[in-house]
Amino acid sequence: VACIKMHHHSEEEIYNPAIVEKCKSKGVADPFAKIKTDHEKLIEQLNRLLSFRQPIEDGDQKAVDDMKVATKELVTFMEEHLAEEERDYPKIFDACGMTQDEEIALVNKILEKMGLDGNKRFLPPILYAMALWKGKEGMLEWYNLAVPPPIRM
Repeated sequence: VACIKMHHHSEEEIYNPAIVEKCKSKGVADPFAKIKTDHEKLIEQLNRLLSFRQPIEDGDQKAVDDMKVATKELVTFMEEHLAEEERDYPKIFDACGMTQDEEIALVNKILEKMGLDGNKRFLPPILYAMALWKGKEGMLEWYNLAVPPPIRM
């Protein structure tokens, strides 16, 4: 839950605002209305999952059943959301004229803000997901190109 929240927080606070500024400089409207709405829904779903902890610890079977349903809903929504981002971000970059170097600089800002401890916890799930989407070679290409040396150690 913490990794997903951190991911979407980083998009909302660092990544997307910089892309919006780039878009504005090219006369392109803010392309993130749906993504922002999706992020709000995802945060609500994540908070709902966290709310099951105490009832489950107290032995509430209904909470276990409800958590299973909520988890399936989150996974389904998250898969759809990530597929949309994978489809839409390249189009947004093209429309705004964002270069690969500019995008890498934004990723580096996020990595720097997370610090070593945050990267230690957050980067492995990203690499795993990237390997699933792009294959091991695609993930390693991004890792070697975009992740700064202190984090790669």
